Amino acid sequence: MSLFTIFSGRPTTDPEMKQSKTGTEYISLDIAVPQYSPDGKENAIFVQCYFHKSLADRLLKAKVMKGTCLQIRGVEMIRISRISASISVERG
Repeated sequence: MSLFTIFSGRPTTDPEMKQSKTGTEYISLDIAVPQYSPDGKENAIFVQCYFHKSLADRLLKAKVMKGTCLQIRGVEMIRISRISASISVERG
């Protein structure tokens, strides 16, 4: 099952290009997404995102690092908790 999703958050680590057993390059990041409880307290949920080679190259070219605000738009694979996404980087 898949679901289109949009959220904003910040990576918990600097992106690092990795290679799968089949040779595919990718970046895996945990994105901290702020969430507010009914009483107004701020919490965070963490979403693990996988970026295939072309999106991973864009992350590196944009010099995304830990704490950079990202907007994630993509298809969430519910059963395997994986997100294949497009990104936009917010500076400032």
